[in-house]
Amino acid sequence: MVLIYSFLQPDSREIIVPVSKDGEELPRTYVDAAYSWSYDKKGMLTHMIQADRLRYFTSSDESHLQKPRFFSRHDNDTTWSAFADVGKLLHSVDKLELNNDVVLLNDTTKGQLETESMLIDIKRQVATSEVPITFNQDSNSMRADSMVTNLRSKQLRLRGHVEGVYVSVNQP
Repeated sequence: MVLIYSFLQPDSREIIVPVSKDGEELPRTYVDAAYSWSYDKKGMLTHMIQADRLRYFTSSDESHLQKPRFFSRHDNDTTWSAFADVGKLLHSVDKLELNNDVVLLNDTTKGQLETESMLIDIKRQVATSEVPITFNQDSNSMRADSMVTNLRSKQLRLRGHVEGVYVSVNQP
């Protein structure tokens, strides 16, 4: 079930910004179990954003998300998933900010990146983190101070003090 509440001034094109008694801005729109699908010109799914709860704020043109999930798909069937405890969808710049227990997963290779904060540029399909990250794939592990990932080309660029452990698989 999806519940949507929005505050509009009747018979007016002016958007009302609801405020609390203390003058703090309240969300203009409330959505539980929010889903958003985006398609390219050929009708192919490019990305999807889900959240357990969405609250849209007019003055900042952003949506605050609880338990956001981002899915990205590309021509070569490469898919990525990102999950976090909280997030913000910055509508005017088409970016998704994820915070607290962030996981970025390459669904094809099962490579998993963990961090506390990540910004996804939805149009460019680039994810960045300016805080320490850990990347795990199979028995291999890498750590770095920050990273940039191009979701289209599957390139992960680690920055800052990078260290890693590579475990060789013995061939019979």
